[in-house]
Amino acid sequence: MKINSYNNSIERENTSIEIHRNIEQKDNSKNKNIEQNKAKEMADRIEISDDALKIASIQSKMKTGFYNDSAIIRETAEKLLKHIDRV
Repeated sequence: MKINSYNNSIERENTSIEIHRNIEQKDNSKNKNIEQNKAKEMADRIEISDDALKIASIQSKMKTGFYNDSAIIRETAEKLLKHIDRV
């Protein structure tokens, strides 16, 4: 009878140790995820101005020939001159 209770005690200890190991592994995994998220937040970022984003639209119009029309060229030149005068 003493051997059985001793074996049961050892089994409970082993189970307890396994549970603690699993908890530690989960905690370590959570800590790694937190560290990775912090690293992502601290990563360098590029911010593009609204004016720079307009370039794609302008390039698209150039490819389609929008600016080949003399009326469009004149209108664009007038807008540029007005902008230059303000600066």
